[in-house]
Amino acid sequence: MNMSNSHYRSRVIEWRKEREESLRKENGWLALCGLYWLKPGINLLGSAQDCDVRLPDRFPSQSGHFEMLEDSVLFHPDLEIKGLAKDNPATDPQLRSDIEANPTFINFERMRMVLIKRGNKFGIRMWDNSRAERSDHAPRTWYEIDEVYRFPAVFHPYTKSTTLKLPDFSGVFMDVEVVGTISFDYRNTSYDLMVSQENDDDLILRFWDESSNSTSYPSGRYMVLHPPKNNGIELDFNFSYNPPCAFTPYATCVFAPQQNRLDFSIHAGETYLQHRITEVH
Repeated sequence: MNMSNSHYRSRVIEWRKEREESLRKENGWLALCGLYWLKPGINLLGSAQDCDVRLPDRFPSQSGHFEMLEDSVLFHPDLEIKGLAKDNPATDPQLRSDIEANPTFINFERMRMVLIKRGNKFGIRMWDNSRAERSDHAPRTWYEIDEVYRFPAVFHPYTKSTTLKLPDFSGVFMDVEVVGTISFDYRNTSYDLMVSQENDDDLILRFWDESSNSTSYPSGRYMVLHPPKNNGIELDFNFSYNPPCAFTPYATCVFAPQQNRLDFSIHAGETYLQHRITEVH
């Protein structure tokens, strides 16, 4: 193995380590313990079975309520919630959702809650950082590193971004802003994949390939691409990873657009062993 290949492999392995740590970190995906869609009016919060938003059993049976109005949600906590973070609104109970610039995080003990908005639906996403899953969950699994799946590509930015309505796991069609396409060639065929831009300057690629029928995640995978230089970009599927919905039922992941469905298998990046478990049963 030459030094350049050794450096490349080290970079991929370090990135995989970072993905694993991110999965298990405090308030990460494995700490999620609930996703509760709100109904109009009063939604009770507490550990009682009849509460609309269920806290773990170690909390009081009733701990307050969420009030869903036509286009907003108010939070009214009870005094029994100990350690409620001081930066939560006390005088203004209206919550900012996760699609806003500064969402309102409700923190207490080792718990966190946030209002999410998907289409015209409001929900409460909940984390419990004491969950055993943070350490007990099986580690991510990966294909062998294969440089065959590294492609020189070209970024074609749109002069004006366009909005697509893409389905997610909650059954809602989300507005996703597409900023251009990435083009590359494989086996004498040209492909153009749509990319979005979210949160920062990086591009987000959502794609599906034929390996999703057997050894990778059924709904497809994601990849983060750094901003291109002079529209040239490397498309390296060794850095592709499973969406959060592969690890928790409390995530709402957006599917890849139809244009991003590839007609060949990409045996690079993250695998999904649940395929094999399903086949055995």
